[in-house]
Amino acid sequence: MHKIYSRPRIRIPRVIAGTKRRIQNEKTKKMTTMLVILIIAFSTVKLILDAVLPIFDTLCENRAKSIATIVSNEQATNVMRQHTYDELFTIEKDNNR
Repeated sequence: MHKIYSRPRIRIPRVIAGTKRRIQNEKTKKMTTMLVILIIAFSTVKLILDAVLPIFDTLCENRAKSIATIVSNEQATNVMRQHTYDELFTIEKDNNR
């Protein structure tokens, strides 16, 4: 076989002095990526909680009112068991009727 074109290859020496910077840059890059991910995660959780908490507050308030109504009705029923219908009111008639 014949070589059509060949040229001598240029060999570039390796630079060893920059490896510490490269490692530090990789660590910094990883840390900034993790920081960005954490910021996005916390802000997402905050937005979701801000949207959901008013709904839970309303539900809890309505449930508390419902329980208070049930308890007051039960206590009123217990008190009224001790009294008769005639004790609740008196009927007075005048001469015209």
